[in-house]
Amino acid sequence: MASLSSGAGEAGLVGRLLVVDANEPRRETLVRCLRKLRYSFATAANLGTAIEAARSRGLGAVLLGCQDGAADDEAAFSRLSEAGILDRVPVVVLLSDAQPTWIEHSLALGADDYLAEPFLPAVVAARLSGCVARRQLHALQREAAEHAGRLKLERDLEIGRQIQSSFLPSELPQPLGWEIAARTQAAGKVSGDFYDAFLMSQNRRVGVVIADICDKGIGAALYMAIFRSLIRAYASQHVQLSWMDSLPSIGGEARTSTSTTAQRGVPSTGLTALRNAIVLTNDYIAQNHGASNMFATIFFGVLNPTTGDLAYVNGGHPSPVVVGAAGVKERLGPTGPAVGMMAGVPFSIGETQLAPGDLLFAFTDGVTDARSRDGVLFEEERLLPLLTEQATDGFGLLDRVEASLRAHATGADQADDITMLVVRRFFAASSIEPMVGAAPIPH
Repeated sequence: MASLSSGAGEAGLVGRLLVVDANEPRRETLVRCLRKLRYSFATAANLGTAIEAARSRGLGAVLLGCQDGAADDEAAFSRLSEAGILDRVPVVVLLSDAQPTWIEHSLALGADDYLAEPFLPAVVAARLSGCVARRQLHALQREAAEHAGRLKLERDLEIGRQIQSSFLPSELPQPLGWEIAARTQAAGKVSGDFYDAFLMSQNRRVGVVIADICDKGIGAALYMAIFRSLIRAYASQHVQLSWMDSLPSIGGEARTSTSTTAQRGVPSTGLTALRNAIVLTNDYIAQNHGASNMFATIFFGVLNPTTGDLAYVNGGHPSPVVVGAAGVKERLGPTGPAVGMMAGVPFSIGETQLAPGDLLFAFTDGVTDARSRDGVLFEEERLLPLLTEQATDGFGLLDRVEASLRAHATGADQADDITMLVVRRFFAASSIEPMVGAAPIPH
């Protein structure tokens, strides 16, 4: 390749030019014209030696000599396209004769414009400056369109975030002698986690839910809305599904006690709703959305605030922790698979009791899987000691865990959604009438 020749004047508008032409007389004629215009340029006899120069920054245009419709022209444009040059830099073909068929052929291959001999300085300057200006205008228009698209996507995501936030309760029920607190933090604009707490069985029970939809992003957020709505709807139904709800005590395979206390008679109130919510949601998702391979890990507990009894289904979710005065009392492990994976799978009901002073801490795996800048996981070995320290209230405990997570992950991006739920018993409720109280969720 010949050395670069420098010039002033219009060179600032069209940038550096690359002349590639195997026709030496035509190339030299153009070079003399470019020197008169004081343009900066480089020349080459073939594209093979010039392709790297064509990739360089600051290139204003490629002036490509064509063989007046020969097959070699197609190969040259293919190479420019493969190198990403056609999308970035205008290409002007050089013709010895401005025959319409040759011009049409060149433009069809991807040329922006053409120059035909004789190369008159005024014509060359006008055609090149116009060609470069059009390409710059198109680039600005494309950038503006992409920017508008990004803004629209951001607006849509913000609307989605607001809609999704409306699915989370703005306040949580607070039975007499109990505190329920929750918090969620999305890894992005929208989340695949959710929590819920609501009154059930004519205000005699409280349902508490925490769930993690597989995957992240918009898809998980859409399924979050589906799962949450199905659980709420099915939990309000009272149709028995061949369930042993009438038994006054724990018995049979359907119920599993994980408590360290002795077996006790537990009223079946709320168990039908609990079973409906999990079984019907599981079957609906598996049968109607199985092709999407979307499922959720869900912990759904039904609390009797008078006795502290908690019946629950754990569908593949990280085991919630029951903490007492002496430390961790038990873990409420899975009683079935993740919800939505396969229709007809069995889910058993576990039962435990929260004594005065006990608390239940449920969380999604975004807590234990939080990574430091060096890739170290937070894990349960850091979480569990935080739960046994004295906290003034449920939100105080959430603040403590959140602060520890933030300190652990300093300098690292949040990779997964984080959700936590606390159910704390202060003293035994003497009546179930005051259950209608609710507390707003701090933000």
